[in-house]
Amino acid sequence: MTLLNVDGRAHKPAPDFNVVAVHDMDGNEPFYAYTVGLARHPGRAYELACAGVAGPLAQVIIRRAAEQLGRDLLEPAEGLELERVVNGDLVRLHRVRDTSRFSSNGAAPTGPFWQILLPDAFGRFPGDRLYPHDDAQPLL
Repeated sequence: MTLLNVDGRAHKPAPDFNVVAVHDMDGNEPFYAYTVGLARHPGRAYELACAGVAGPLAQVIIRRAAEQLGRDLLEPAEGLELERVVNGDLVRLHRVRDTSRFSSNGAAPTGPFWQILLPDAFGRFPGDRLYPHDDAQPLL
């Protein structure tokens, strides 16, 4: 289904999905969170993830990214930047290479995962040559 915004632009309604937040109680891995069920909706052949951000904030970031992707009829792509996820900053998408950590009830993920990357105070992202904080927000 496609809906029209007030300004007449088409958009897809935000689908219903869950966000799973994982915290390593031993402190060996940073927080990470990911969607379950986003890919089963028409036009959404992907899931989203976020690392290095505590569960409640990660959930907000993931939901806002899903909303913008749907509202603007965007398909995730390596390096795609979204401007309406975090107030005042762009976020960038990165294709997750190893999806094994995102199992749902023991089942392997069915589609690709896209990690939402947050910039540091200077606008640098994980994976950028001068990004100095790789342990804080690891590439998944």
